[in-house]
Amino acid sequence: TAELIQSLQTTVTSSNLPLFIAVDQEGGKVSRFSFPDPITMKSQTDIKNESDAYAVCFARGRLLKNLGVNINFSPVIDLGTSKDQFIFSRTFNGDVINVTKLGLSLAKGYRDSGVFPTVKHFPGHGLTSIDTHKNQAFSKPDLPALAKHLLPFWYAVNANMELIMVSHLQIEALDKLFPSSLSFNTITKLLRSLFGYHGVIITDDLGMGAITKSFTLSQAAVLAVEAGNDIILAIRPFSDYEKMIGAVKNAISSGEISENRINESVRRIIELKIKL
Repeated sequence: TAELIQSLQTTVTSSNLPLFIAVDQEGGKVSRFSFPDPITMKSQTDIKNESDAYAVCFARGRLLKNLGVNINFSPVIDLGTSKDQFIFSRTFNGDVINVTKLGLSLAKGYRDSGVFPTVKHFPGHGLTSIDTHKNQAFSKPDLPALAKHLLPFWYAVNANMELIMVSHLQIEALDKLFPSSLSFNTITKLLRSLFGYHGVIITDDLGMGAITKSFTLSQAAVLAVEAGNDIILAIRPFSDYEKMIGAVKNAISSGEISENRINESVRRIIELKIKL
């Protein structure tokens, strides 16, 4: 893996900007690498204090960094309030303050190891029990419930987290038509304008059932850019990437997406790559 990543980075040295190499290494059941050190494999559910969160993720981050990984799609700062939630086993299972403290300590561990953390899944996957990998997920929370699930992300924004991942959960109070990952109201109006977030926003995997059961990948790619995402995440065959890129290019040519919208994201991506 280290040799592969190094060879990929070598191909882009002329640009003076490295590739983002990202992984889902949350610990526990969501671990793409199996490391021999059991501490680094610890799940978020088993982390109970800030010092433990920092130590686990600093050690995990060093191992990832040694492989050449520079972004980890972790921590999960969704509120795990019920065992019925599919996300429950991946959360800290505490209140807003506990989740925020542990999440920011975990993120600091990654940062200090040389890996950028990605907080997820905005605006809060604890608002549904439905697994968006398979199906569409709709939620109709009252405003106090919505505000509670948004709070950890508010704190993350104020802690200047480098990346935020947006879920495919559709919340009626925010957008009656589109899931969060494709929602201008959720990303540009709420996360950018109201919360004042200036970092990089990335979609959750557009290849998940919550998206593919309602949109083609080409439609989803264009909507994701229009909504304000900086990076589209999709785990798909290469031919699908070509279709998605082609759809975005066509939308720019037709004026549906402005070049300024693209440039805003490019600037944020370059600024983050310079930090690497």
